[in-house]
Amino acid sequence: MKRRKFLRNLSVASSAPLFLNGIPINVFANQHKYAQFAANENSDKVMIILQLHGGNDGLNMVIPVEQYTGYYNLRPNIAIPDRGSRKYIELDNTLTEGEKVGLHPDMLGVKELYDSGKVNIVQGVSYEKANGSHFRGRDVFFMGGGYEDYYSSGWMGRFLNDQFQAYPDGDTNNLPYNGQNEMKDPPGLEIGSGVSLAFHRNEGIPISLSVRSPLQFHDLINSVGGELPMEFPDSHYGDELEYIMKMDQQSNVFGARLKEVYENGSNSPDVTYPEKYPLATQRAFNNPLSSQLRLIARLLKGGIKTRFFLARIGGFDTHADQVESYEPTFGHHAALMYHISSAMKAFQDDLKGLGIEDRVMTVTMSEFGRRAKSNGSFGTDHGNAAPTMIFGAGVNPGIIGANPDLANLKGGNVPMQYDYRQVLTSVVQNWMGADEEAVKRAFELDTPEKTSAFLDNQLPVVNPNGVTGINDSFFSDRFRLNGVYPNPVQTETTFSYYINNSGNVKLRIFNMEGKVVKEVINEYKPFGEHEVTVNLKGLKAGLYIYRLEAGKFSSAKKLTIVP
Repeated sequence: MKRRKFLRNLSVASSAPLFLNGIPINVFANQHKYAQFAANENSDKVMIILQLHGGNDGLNMVIPVEQYTGYYNLRPNIAIPDRGSRKYIELDNTLTEGEKVGLHPDMLGVKELYDSGKVNIVQGVSYEKANGSHFRGRDVFFMGGGYEDYYSSGWMGRFLNDQFQAYPDGDTNNLPYNGQNEMKDPPGLEIGSGVSLAFHRNEGIPISLSVRSPLQFHDLINSVGGELPMEFPDSHYGDELEYIMKMDQQSNVFGARLKEVYENGSNSPDVTYPEKYPLATQRAFNNPLSSQLRLIARLLKGGIKTRFFLARIGGFDTHADQVESYEPTFGHHAALMYHISSAMKAFQDDLKGLGIEDRVMTVTMSEFGRRAKSNGSFGTDHGNAAPTMIFGAGVNPGIIGANPDLANLKGGNVPMQYDYRQVLTSVVQNWMGADEEAVKRAFELDTPEKTSAFLDNQLPVVNPNGVTGINDSFFSDRFRLNGVYPNPVQTETTFSYYINNSGNVKLRIFNMEGKVVKEVINEYKPFGEHEVTVNLKGLKAGLYIYRLEAGKFSSAKKLTIVP
């Protein structure tokens, strides 16, 4: 292939994507306790931004339980019900009344992750004076600034450019990143067909390549022949042409490396990523997120050292037909909630099965929320704030912020409680390991006021104690099987337990061969503390196991019966 034909596959302005296993990605070459560890140049911590493209309706994702009447009155044609088989999911009954929320009924995956201590939800995230524009909203979130800022670069691009200063601006003699552990991988990868502002640097032209598979990408770059011209025109055009030509050479390094890590990687054989929404819907039937997250997990398992990934799922601009007219829990938005929830559950299970879940944290972002009041087309219009979700074994689990006061809305908008930078600066510093000066440069915190607002007041979304498996204290506060009393027992003893959610509960006694010898409880129970006194007459003296099952939670303890 001739070089000029090869260059026709490139787009300086929009950046053509590279495909891995048919999935388009963009290669970005320049761009407390965790922080102490991650600041080491050998840190393998990874941050994923999950973009909810179009403006997510946060009120139908996270429902304010204690204000349900007001919530329903604002949106009677799309409100998630508080009763019936498709009622909202009670998230956490240990929260205060002002914090209690319900999840959309198709977000069972998020509920399971939350109960495992792997989800943090921040209420009311936006930026000051949000104007409801898709383009401006995305620019603000990606550039890392405020409503008054107009940066030509993004916060991830500035951070990566700061962290990987040895990476060349077209100087292929400096590949792989000399002096930085022979880093062979692009510091940032975007899954999709366009280059977002988030990865732009203050200088340099972001660029990537487009093929249909790792092998095709490798074949394409190896088919380009010839040497670089000796001279380039002394003009802006010449500068851009030189950059593209040298990126051509750099692509040989990236192409071989991405092919290598993809082929070396794998996904957990016990995890199945969801492909389709299982319920009735006219749109958003296929899950576009699963393939992206599956690819990221495989690349990470294959050894890629990329620090930032950007994935996206679209379809959130739900002015009309957000729900089915006959059932508000079905429809377009329901499918999107299912796609996010089920794909993130599969992704976390995949990472755990691969032994790498302690490396990855995912943060959702959407350019704005939607109005509290629904419209007559079974939809919602552009609004202001919405919840942000943070996923990972290293999160500080729980909910930050209170439910919005639906009786005191301004212009019908859900008000902002937190600036998005209070979330991102926390993850970049406390998870990715940036020091304060690096965070200031990444987010252009060039005044004492900005530093105070967004760095000094960052939110505690990262667990300060590090990855703790299933976050035992968080877990035990919400599901708990207590010891029996008395134990050992002759004839009668009392079992007690706490469940965080209403549902069916089983409490059974097993002998040491694993056979059920007595069923104590098998019925629906409301959330809260419970106890039951049981006569064990008829069971032989010996050692037994009693086991509690409540939803996805189960726990077992020993019981001794004496003569």
